[in-house]
Amino acid sequence: MIYMLTYIAFVFPITWLLNKKGLQFTALAASSLNCAGPWIKVASTTPSLLEVTFFGQFLSSLARVFIVGVTSRLASVWFGIHEVSTACSTGVIGCQVS
Repeated sequence: MIYMLTYIAFVFPITWLLNKKGLQFTALAASSLNCAGPWIKVASTTPSLLEVTFFGQFLSSLARVFIVGVTSRLASVWFGIHEVSTACSTGVIGCQVS
């Protein structure tokens, strides 16, 4: 649920950031958020820290918005004309599975 709300709120700013700052910065930001979110959730396992757990989940969902945006750009940069659709679809499906 939080991922869908985060996606709606942040898809356009993250797309702008991807166009403005580039693929490397956006991929590093996604990786950093994808690392920080679970660590925050692990550190907040007591019931009294429920808000901190939600913050960690928010960071994880924000990282997923970054990753979904990076997937198509990465496929278009790294792969040839006949391979882009396969690479992009594999990346999006892999993101949904994880």
